[in-house]
Amino acid sequence: MKFKKKIEKIFNTWVGLLIYIIVGIFIVQLIFGSWFGSSIYILYIGIILINVLIFYFTDDRDTIGYIYLGIGAAYFLNFGLGMFFGTDLPVVAVVSDSMTHDSLTPVNHYQFLENTFDYTKQEIDSWPLKNGFLRGDVLVVFGVKRDDLKIGDVIVYDINGQSTPIVHRIVDFQDSQIITKGDHNPSFDPWKPVKIHGKAVFVIPYLGWPKLLLTQIWGAIAR
Repeated sequence: MKFKKKIEKIFNTWVGLLIYIIVGIFIVQLIFGSWFGSSIYILYIGIILINVLIFYFTDDRDTIGYIYLGIGAAYFLNFGLGMFFGTDLPVVAVVSDSMTHDSLTPVNHYQFLENTFDYTKQEIDSWPLKNGFLRGDVLVVFGVKRDDLKIGDVIVYDINGQSTPIVHRIVDFQDSQIITKGDHNPSFDPWKPVKIHGKAVFVIPYLGWPKLLLTQIWGAIAR
C-alpha cells in the first residue's frame, strides 16, 4: 500500500505529467510514427497537457486513461484538422535551423534576395512569417492549390529521396518550377518540390521540442 501511495503521489506531480507525455509519445511512435510524421506527436502533447491540467486537482487520476484518451483524441483531431485545413499535415514541427533569423540574416536573406532577384527589403518584409522561425517551433499548415502559391509563401513539401518534409520559402518561379530557399541558407535550394502539403500560416513557439528530443532518443535506441 505504501508503494502504491508513492506511485500515486508521483503521478500527481509534474514528474507524472512528464511520464504521461513520454510514454504516450513512444506509443504514438509505434502506432502512427511512419504515417503522420509530427502531426500526431504535437497534437498528443497539447491534448495530454490539457487533459492532465483539467483533472490535476480532482480524484480522477487514471494514468493509462490519460494516455489512451490523449492518443485517440490526437488521432481524430489530426484527421479533423486535416480535413478542415485541406492538408495531410495540419501541424509540423520545425527540425532544422534553415529558417532561423540571426546575425547572418542581412547577408544570407536580404542581400542574397536583393542581388539575385532584385527584391527590395520592403518587399521581403511584406512576406508571410517575415521573421522566420526556430528549430523546435510548430507550424500550422493550410492546404493550398499550386496555382495560388505566391513568392514569399513558406511551404511544406517533399523531395525525392527524403522522408522528412522540408519547410522553406518560395523565392521565385522559373519555367513553372518553384524555387525555394531557407531564410538562413546562403543560397536557394538545389532541389525541386515533388509534393506540396500546404503553406505555413502560423507559428507556435517551442511546442515541437518534446517531439524532437524524444524521437532522437527513439532513433538512438532503434539503431
